[in-house]
Amino acid sequence: MRLFERYRQNRLWNINGNIMLASVSGELLTALVIQATNGLIDDHRVIVIATIIVSAILDALIYAALHLLMHHRAFFKDVMSIQVQRWFLSPLFYSIGAGFQWFLLSLGVARGATVLVAYLTALLVTRGVHTWYGLRTGLFMEEDTDGR
Repeated sequence: MRLFERYRQNRLWNINGNIMLASVSGELLTALVIQATNGLIDDHRVIVIATIIVSAILDALIYAALHLLMHHRAFFKDVMSIQVQRWFLSPLFYSIGAGFQWFLLSLGVARGATVLVAYLTALLVTRGVHTWYGLRTGLFMEEDTDGR
């Protein structure tokens, strides 16, 4: 339990860990949904747009659930603050993800694999940018979001 408490209180690890877990889980589920459209949708534009919509919804829901588990008392204020920062990074994330997915689709890569490769690459880039920002601004310096 001590390790869990340390993880919960260390914002650098907690925020990045929750975002990574939410994004990876969301992209795995998104890949399954997009792969299931094989034979139903063949237009790359529709596949990429559907990926963005499904990915955004699943990621936000999973992240909110994880953050609620970790910080139930300060949930709304903190999750909204972090989500606003993530929304500012969304153009970068989705430009990388959608562009790379489009490229992979044009090479004939399986659509589910394109989701995983493209969006996990975008995740690594945006996590780096957000972590740099968080360290520069002090976002990760607050140790306890439960008000204790």
